[in-house]
Amino acid sequence: MSASRALLLLPLRRMPLGAGVLAFLLGGGASVLVLAGWHRSSGMATLALALALLMAANVVWHLLAGSQLRELGRREHWLLPQLKQRLLGLGLVGWLGWSLPAGGVVAVLDGARQGLLVAAASLLLSALGLCIGSGRALALWLGLAVMAADVLAPGLLRNPMFWQSQAAIVVLLALALALLWLALHPLGRVEDADPAQAPLSAVPSTPSLEGRRRTPLWRALINVFDALAERAMQRQLRRYRQQPDPARRLRLVRSLLLPHDNLAATVLRLLGMGVLVMAYVAFRQKHTPQDASFVVWYAILLALTRFPQIGRGMQRMQPHLADLYLTLAPATHAQYQQTLAQVLRVLVPGVVLNALGFTVLGLLVLHEGTPFPLLLLTVIIATAYALVALALHLIGPQGLVGRGVVNVVVVLAATLTFYLGRWLIELFGLWPGSLLLAVPALSFGIGVWLAAQQEYSRRRPVFDAPAE
Repeated sequence: MSASRALLLLPLRRMPLGAGVLAFLLGGGASVLVLAGWHRSSGMATLALALALLMAANVVWHLLAGSQLRELGRREHWLLPQLKQRLLGLGLVGWLGWSLPAGGVVAVLDGARQGLLVAAASLLLSALGLCIGSGRALALWLGLAVMAADVLAPGLLRNPMFWQSQAAIVVLLALALALLWLALHPLGRVEDADPAQAPLSAVPSTPSLEGRRRTPLWRALINVFDALAERAMQRQLRRYRQQPDPARRLRLVRSLLLPHDNLAATVLRLLGMGVLVMAYVAFRQKHTPQDASFVVWYAILLALTRFPQIGRGMQRMQPHLADLYLTLAPATHAQYQQTLAQVLRVLVPGVVLNALGFTVLGLLVLHEGTPFPLLLLTVIIATAYALVALALHLIGPQGLVGRGVVNVVVVLAATLTFYLGRWLIELFGLWPGSLLLAVPALSFGIGVWLAAQQEYSRRRPVFDAPAE
């Protein structure tokens, strides 16, 4: 197999789940596109659907390629002969291969200017997918930039005349080149990397390229959380030394394994994320009035994103847990496993608190007149599915595909349960409907967690490094 072909197939072989999603989107887009060409009477709606599917496939492919580019971006890999040239050639062919066919089809059916606009939009999506996949946290900043543009130039982004002008094409191309530079520029920098975060840290982080440093603002933020974690750990250590007992030892272990889940850090994180949630809700409300149910659903899912990190972090922690095992010196393996499960259980009230805080802030922006039913729904669903998500990541599949399936199942189940709860409250009233939802949902969550805790206690501790 040639080197270029091996590099091209690398994202598909390393991430089969992403390859399946890509094949589905490509097949659907191609089928709808053929249908649009065969039946011209179907109109532009069919063509728009085909382009949307192909654009989604474009983003997925570049997300996969970006993640592998991040893995290839190590110093020793650049010693391979002609690696940079082959990557540059494949990237250029792929970049144009996604944009030119889409633009060409639209140019034939709807004119050259619309074709150029679609090609430029496709280039921008390619660069965005590559940037996010390679570990650049741009989704947040891009959203803030869109909000700022709407504030500085009200109505510009929704003005049809702007999108029919040549200025729109120039803006899209400029943004695509800027994102591409941000994705590729770190590959050529060789610097001392910042120390890695703790595997179970609650501070959001993206995998860094080797030799890349974080921004000064990001380092300052991490330093604040680290200072709070150090102070909380020293406080727990002093209390344990004053009066050693199992409860204080458990809190000390918790401050060691979950350094950024202390009360002060949780409040700070809630305030920071809450500001972003309020800005997002206010932005969406200005353009399209939002139902309060959507805000609550978004808040719950945002809080549940803590558990996929726990699943990955527990695997990365395995080699380091041997020291903890020797320090605790448990009488049995089960006793040690129960200690870890009890430590991780504190994540559930933290997630519920985050979901409740995000919901309150979102409802304040919307000026919701009857917030109590939604707050009650938030507590019930966040509690139930926090227990389920923690249980599944504790004893569930350890592979990348398996964890991805677990995350999708939790999101879909939480979504269905949320809208079922809304329907029950509207049909039977607040307290009867909430009771009909809370009893099975909380029983299910508690039952799954107790079963998972029992199963985890029966397993032998694992201290091997995870297979890459």
